[in-house]
Amino acid sequence: MIQSITRSQIRHNFLNQIIYKINYEGVLDSDVDEFVKKNKKFFKEERFNRLLEGTSSAFDVQIQDGEGDSTSNVSVYPREKGKVYQILSDDGHIIELSKSAFVISIKPDKTYRTIDKYFGFINGIVGEMKRYYSFPEVTRISLRKINILYVKRILKINEIFIRSAFNVSNISKDISGVTCKNSNESSLLIKEDFYVNYIRNFQEGELNGEKAYQWRVSKPAI
Repeated sequence: MIQSITRSQIRHNFLNQIIYKINYEGVLDSDVDEFVKKNKKFFKEERFNRLLEGTSSAFDVQIQDGEGDSTSNVSVYPREKGKVYQILSDDGHIIELSKSAFVISIKPDKTYRTIDKYFGFINGIVGEMKRYYSFPEVTRISLRKINILYVKRILKINEIFIRSAFNVSNISKDISGVTCKNSNESSLLIKEDFYVNYIRNFQEGELNGEKAYQWRVSKPAI
């Protein structure tokens, strides 16, 4: 059994990106247009100073138990094309708004400790959306955290992660004469009504001209 720790005890993190998404139905393109038009001042006050407009893909791809490069459990179904607004901040955050979803991609700064610091802003946006969206019905809420770490020695990872997280050292030990250059692992964890896809990727490459190893941990929670 792993000893429990609280978030306040964590000294460092290698969090690269946070993605918070709300899927909904019953919203029109005109609702989104009105919301963006009326809230430009609100976005600018939060340092979102660039607005782009585009069109969503004609198809929606859902990955059930993997990341974008996974081929397992992928379902593609036709979807009506629609308008998408992309609003970019000076801090590297990105908001995407359409008649089917609200997505915010957060680039954590060095002072990051918990996601709580961003929820005030997110709640403000959701509160405004309720005012302008006609008949919204939330179908799905998800939160994804992507962590990326680079190390120069492969066995260094045993000092950072528990051994059950990555099995690279076990593979090299059990199969003589081979070197593991990449690995992809995925575990679906369930507790009550919450689902967590615990995804771990390892890949050998170069960093500043030297051999290095990238360790990527992603936890999409639904």
